[in-house]
Amino acid sequence: MLALLRHVACSYGPCARRWLDRDLFKGSELHGKTVGIVGYGRLGRIVARYLKAFDMYILASDPHIETRALEPGVTLVPLAQLLREADLVNPYM
Repeated sequence: MLALLRHVACSYGPCARRWLDRDLFKGSELHGKTVGIVGYGRLGRIVARYLKAFDMYILASDPHIETRALEPGVTLVPLAQLLREADLVNPYM
């Protein structure tokens, strides 16, 4: 996610010749964005913990998880709502 938002792939190789125009590579921040985690199993929980450190809003969708199994700061929503509201989506199905 960090690499995509910061345009890391374009900051080297053929794109690097345009380095003088640094504004092309600024990207955006994770802070304050909404991330959707599809599948809130072991990996989904680990990723959610990392994303909390960036002060992100975390939505999770998993038909096998009950609300009481969520960690603080994670909101369980239907998949359609997650896809509609999330800025970024991590699939861990």
